[in-house]
Amino acid sequence: HDPALHPQHDYSARVAGPLVLATPGTKIFRQLARWQCAPGDVVLEIGASYAECSRYLCGARSFLGVDNSYECVQACRKALPSARFERLDALTDRAGLTALLAVERPTLIAVDVGGSRALPDVLELLEFVLRCMAALDREPTAPDSAAAAEQDGAAGSMPARATTATIATASSS
Repeated sequence: HDPALHPQHDYSARVAGPLVLATPGTKIFRQLARWQCAPGDVVLEIGASYAECSRYLCGARSFLGVDNSYECVQACRKALPSARFERLDALTDRAGLTALLAVERPTLIAVDVGGSRALPDVLELLEFVLRCMAALDREPTAPDSAAAAEQDGAAGSMPARATTATIATASSS
């Protein structure tokens, strides 16, 4: 990664709306994930698979990877023992995904389910995530979130990015 050629976005200057980056394949997805993840981010990776992309994301302030496969979750936990991984099928368990979004309040969401799912399903998942995050943005910060922010020396403020960035891939390469 050459910072002169690919500078990270300055999210502090953005005023409205989430950033959504969609890629046609996994290789580009992983490059974007690495370049978009900042140390202050709260990251949710949907479709962690075998932790290939998780390696680039787990250096954030907080990281949680989810996958619908028990085998993948176990492989991720073995590959990155200091990171958090849980089993969740984000495409079918909307109540579980909603609860997870409310608790985690991610500033970066990486969605890599395109290799095994149809494009309309992936797009519907993205729309659902964006609606949930918009609803959460309208809610006051939860006491636990405020306490965590206070411990980080920024009481009452959101993490590094004012709005959520979502990176998605629509097919596997």
